[in-house]
Amino acid sequence: MSQLEVNFITYSCDTKITDKWVILNDRKKCEHINRGGAYFYATCSVSDQIDARICKQINYMTALSSFADEERENLSPTINLFSNGEKYTFIVTKADYLIGCDEKIKMTPEHISSMNYLSACNPGDPLIECGPDDCTFRITRQLIPYVKGLTCQLKASALSSDAIEDLSRIEGRHIDYGILMERTKRNKDNVDYARKVKSILMYTHVKGGFFVSHVTIIVNTQIPSFVTPLISQLTQFGYVDTSESTKKTRRYFDNKNNYADLIHNSKKAQSFKIDLDLLRL
Repeated sequence: MSQLEVNFITYSCDTKITDKWVILNDRKKCEHINRGGAYFYATCSVSDQIDARICKQINYMTALSSFADEERENLSPTINLFSNGEKYTFIVTKADYLIGCDEKIKMTPEHISSMNYLSACNPGDPLIECGPDDCTFRITRQLIPYVKGLTCQLKASALSSDAIEDLSRIEGRHIDYGILMERTKRNKDNVDYARKVKSILMYTHVKGGFFVSHVTIIVNTQIPSFVTPLISQLTQFGYVDTSESTKKTRRYFDNKNNYADLIHNSKKAQSFKIDLDLLRL
């Protein structure tokens, strides 16, 4: 059983672009992660052009919701890649990286939605506003280069144990817990191109911190004509965002005062190891 040493000397993050959804089955990629690097994946496709190897993951994550009846309660349509997906364009990104912190913490929807966390860890200089409750927030930021900032209201919730078990199976690694952020609207009568926005944070505890996979899925009825020529820049834009976000998040978790509410009988974090055989199922 192989183990790799991890020592973070700085907050900086060397992000590399990958065309692979799963990186933990590649030892060189794991070594890059353990040195403090990150990987970023992105695609923008109609459903029948999405890589067949990741259709199951995208289809499952798109359907995740905290609402018992998402279509009725959130006016978000039922979307299935294999039945009605041809009507939509999917923008999908995934970032993988390590965060050093107290080992026993568990992120909560309330903490993820706090102004302190959001302002400290988001890339760029987004406008962040409180939502109608402690688990909802509004964020305005540039999603695509040269396009005016877009505003999205997101509701955070903890993924159920069944969802964690399913995600562990389809991701091919053990996941300890996860947070779902899904788009809601102040005015549900407003209809635009983005029919669904889902952002999923999946956490795996390792010695000295956690391994994070952050997936964002935006499902559009169509891509506006003025955006289409810029989609090719999505990967480069996301690559820069991943480096900045990882760097800021590492700095945030380096100060225990920022997340004292999340610490449960934990010991001081040290340099840590990742056991790849434990991560992979």
